[in-house]
Amino acid sequence: MPIQSYKMGPGTLTLGAGGDLLDVSCQMTNFRVEPAESVKSTDPIPVLCGEELPAEDSATLAYRIKGTLLQDLAAAGVAAWTWEHAGEEQAFTFTPNTALAASVTGMARVVPIVIGGDVDKTKRPTSDVDWACVGADPAFTPGA
Repeated sequence: MPIQSYKMGPGTLTLGAGGDLLDVSCQMTNFRVEPAESVKSTDPIPVLCGEELPAEDSATLAYRIKGTLLQDLAAAGVAAWTWEHAGEEQAFTFTPNTALAASVTGMARVVPIVIGGDVDKTKRPTSDVDWACVGADPAFTPGA
C-alpha cells in the first residue's frame, strides 16, 4: 500500500441536531475522536481435583471526543450551548478534512466548558473538551 496521509482542516464539527444544530468549526483549534480499550482479566481458579479453571480476559472499547476551542460569550455561541445542554446526550458530526469527505458521527454527553482564564493582552481564552461518547459506538465513514 502506498503512503496515505491527510492534513487536518479545513473541516467541520457540528453539535446537536435539527433546529438546535451548532457549527463550532471556527472555534476549534484541535479536535479528535479517541478510542480506548479496557481489558479485564481474571486469575485461574484451582479446583479440588487438581485442575484449574483457566484465566479469562474480556475487552471493551470506549470512545471520547476531545479538543480545544476558543471561548466565546455570545448568546448563540458554544459556551452558552454547552451550559444550556449540560448533562444531555447530543449528536456530533466531525469531518477532519472536507475535501476528503470522511467523517465520524455519534452521540456525546455534554459537559459545560470552562469560562475565563489568564488575563493576557495577546492570548485568547480557550477551553478543553473531553466528553464521553454514549449509546452506540461512533461511526466512521471513510472518504472516497
